[in-house]
Amino acid sequence: MAVADRMLLQRIVKDACMKHIGYTGSTYYLALEFAEYASEALKKGDTGWLDDIINTYVSMGLPLDLLQSIVNRLKKKYTSEGEE
Repeated sequence: MAVADRMLLQRIVKDACMKHIGYTGSTYYLALEFAEYASEALKKGDTGWLDDIINTYVSMGLPLDLLQSIVNRLKKKYTSEGEE
């Protein structure tokens, strides 16, 4: 993963954590790991894999609304890149 992509993922995850749970803490690192997998699934267009990833991280204790927020932000990122 390119450094710029990694930095963008970090910003997306930090903003989502602050909005949905009010802090980053250890949740941030788990959410960042989720974002990396979700990003790969979105790049490949594999929605089945994305659903599996979401279910896995929900079972690990991450809030569903946080994960959906990250996915929505990633979708916007890839949609805007595709238009350029």
